[in-house]
Amino acid sequence: MRPILPRGGAAALALLAAAAAAQPAAAEEAAGPAPDRSIEAGETPWQVSCTPEAEGTTVACSMIKSLTIGEAKTVVAQAAVVAGEPPALRFLAPHGMSLPDGLAISVDGRALATAPYRTSLPGGAIAVIELTPEIEGALAGGRRLRIEGVQNNGSPLAFEMSLTGFAASLAKLR
Repeated sequence: MRPILPRGGAAALALLAAAAAAQPAAAEEAAGPAPDRSIEAGETPWQVSCTPEAEGTTVACSMIKSLTIGEAKTVVAQAAVVAGEPPALRFLAPHGMSLPDGLAISVDGRALATAPYRTSLPGGAIAVIELTPEIEGALAGGRRLRIEGVQNNGSPLAFEMSLTGFAASLAKLR
């Protein structure tokens, strides 16, 4: 499992971009190809979780997969399927993302949809799309989910995660 995550997330990339912008253009051309700014992030398996919405009411269920870094396993990105009618596919991206751009979702190199941002929480920005039968089929039959966005400084930011276990967790969720 080798997801792609630019080094240090959005804040570090912003710092790198600012430093790069300060260099003369000739120095950039002489330097050759851009350095690899990817780091390895850990992945949790797809996990189904159910909690009561309120005492004596229905139970809300979702399945979640997180990308984490460091010994503290800090969550840097997350994908979740939220049960309901219709079911929703929710993504957590780091702060510092360009909200009008949303997130582009693809499976095994095939573009599926663009998820608009809906809100921001202390852990990051949330983008949501409906889990259509087409998207569900691609996720259940796919190997790699790629989530791409644009940071406020214009730099791209992409995450990849395994889809192993997605279909089995989705069956449990239902």
